[in-house]
Amino acid sequence: MRGYRESQAVIETLTSNGQRRSRVLVFGNETPAFYFRREHIKSVGDYFGPARLNELVAEIQRGDCRPYLDRLHVSAIIIDPKVATRSPALYTKFRRELELDHFVEYRCGNDSVPVFLKRDMAPSQRLTRVTHDPTPLKLGPRAERIWDRCRVS
Repeated sequence: MRGYRESQAVIETLTSNGQRRSRVLVFGNETPAFYFRREHIKSVGDYFGPARLNELVAEIQRGDCRPYLDRLHVSAIIIDPKVATRSPALYTKFRRELELDHFVEYRCGNDSVPVFLKRDMAPSQRLTRVTHDPTPLKLGPRAERIWDRCRVS
């Protein structure tokens, strides 16, 4: 089942970092949220209720998804690869937003399922950090403000 290994690695990570009360954002249909429920870890991200994914998509398009993630106390994110395939521009923008919000991208072995964890968490040994080509992307207004503050310092 797609996402099973990633869900187990995220459960291990949250448990070893004392973050079991934080939440996991499950972005896509095929990631098994059942495993989080079984371990009494809350997963969010659906098309109804307080964690509607269309709200997240709107915030990504506006260039700042931090309010959505902070409101839901998200510490880990698992993304169904189909989301990235269907909308590569949205996924790239979301990935950049997550980097600005201090999330780090990981993979579980050779699987294509992206896992993002808050930077201050030590990942499970099952996870390998992903590094991206440093080619500059066009920055949004929020990223420009952050970049300008860093350059001035």
